[in-house]
Amino acid sequence: MAETPIRLHSEKLEDLYRYWLLKKGRRPAPARAEIWPEEMRGFLPYLFLVDVIGEPPRFRFRLVGTKVVEACGADHTGDFFEDAALETRGGERVDEYRLAVAGRHPMARRWTLDTEDDRHLQCERLILPLSADGERVDMLLCGLAAQDRGKRAAR
Repeated sequence: MAETPIRLHSEKLEDLYRYWLLKKGRRPAPARAEIWPEEMRGFLPYLFLVDVIGEPPRFRFRLVGTKVVEACGADHTGDFFEDAALETRGGERVDEYRLAVAGRHPMARRWTLDTEDDRHLQCERLILPLSADGERVDMLLCGLAAQDRGKRAAR
């Protein structure tokens, strides 16, 4: 069965998706060991790696790129999702990470985020599964692109 292509608006995330497709080949997901930072220089700042731990899965930020830190307003490297309060950040949905793990398929989403420092961001996020053994998803390669749309409207 042919894979349904993901539709992305961000060129950086589109590049990341093509890279992942190349690395995975006919498998559900490539291994983390096959992902080389030097091959991803153009979109490294937009990446974050997420460890998938336990059953049911918990998620921990392993690495967070500079553009992701800039958009989020904090560096969550080493934090579990629940410690970073993602569900209250106006767009991140932990269930989408769980679906990517369970289904071993990519997920993409767009949303608008009003930040605590009054920025109005158009966000797009891509979740790509990684699997060391070719079966169980043990890590997620993710990308976030955020466009600043100016100051949010007064409330």
